[in-house]
Parts: sequence; C-alpha cells; structure tokens
Amino acid sequence: MGTYVTHLWTAPQAGIGVPRRERWSGRYQAYIPDQLAGRRFILSADIAADVSDAELAIARLDARARALADTEALARLLLRAESVASSHIEGLRIAPARVLRAAAGVDPRRIRQPTRCSETSTR
Repeated sequence: MGTYVTHLWTAPQAGIGVPRRERWSGRYQAYIPDQLAGRRFILSADIAADVSDAELAIARLDARARALADTEALARLLLRAESVASSHIEGLRIAPARVLRAAAGVDPRRIRQPTRCSETSTR
C-alpha cells in the first residue's frame, strides 16, 4: 500500500485580498501511492473474465464511435451527466430536466406545468 508523508506548508507573503485562512502555515499529509509500472497482478478467474468482458465492451463501443460522424451531442450529454454527478457528490442536487432546460435556454417561468388527467377530463 502507499504511504503518507508529512510536509510543512509555508504560506506566501500576506497580500491585499488574501483571505486569513490562506495566510496560515501548518502541517499536512500527502498520500504517496505505490508504483504501478512493472507491477504484476494476480487475478482470480472470475475477475479476469470480468476484465476481458469489459475490454471487449470497450472495443465494441470504440468501433461504434468511429462509425459516428459527429459525437458532439454524446460528448455534451456525458459532460452534463458527469457535472450533475459531481455536484451530487458535493451535496448539490438538481433535476436533469432542469439542466436540459437551462442548456436549451428555456426560461423556467415560461414553462406551463402539466395538469393531471382528472383535472382536464370532463364528464
């Protein structure tokens, strides 16, 4: 496994507009991972089969992606999905529909909320 090393952070000279917190010096720990280059991994048969399946799936996806003329729409969708996921990790929650409306430039005040079927039906 990797190791932790302790270092001393020395804050730069205080300047105009530098917050107090950034003027503090102190100790911190940095994680130094083990080297992966040249390392040999022993995988169980199940894990090796899973890795092989994943490798084949990536190869198929790569072949399909090359067949697409324009992947910009897919790239935008994946970028938005990653943004929403990382915001979720940080405790920010937003509905995907709201993100799409914002990307489309739709003013949320101009969206009419759908009514329930029971409210619109007549007898």
